[in-house]
Amino acid sequence: LVRWHAMQAGRWWTEDHIDLGELRAVVRMLQQTGAFVSCHDRVYFAFNDNSTTSGSATKGRSSSWPINFLLRKKTAAALVARISLILPWVESCRMPADWLSRLI
Repeated sequence: LVRWHAMQAGRWWTEDHIDLGELRAVVRMLQQTGAFVSCHDRVYFAFNDNSTTSGSATKGRSSSWPINFLLRKKTAAALVARISLILPWVESCRMPADWLSRLI
């Protein structure tokens, strides 16, 4: 039995493109996870229902400058904590954490 725990929920503070918001959430999750030494040296799966975020994070680059900026932040956070992050794309209806975005 797999239990999911919400780390955060709420509205985004910025009104920009959803791809940037989704990637910002990934960066924040990595930074928060990396703050705990007990979470270092591990592999994590973070399901994502945004194909741009999932694809650019897997590839490691994008043609979009703002996405590349966030990818560099993601990579820096992962390297410092020695975390391997796998971001598979998942349909929204199958997303375990999708209900969190519907709370507000």
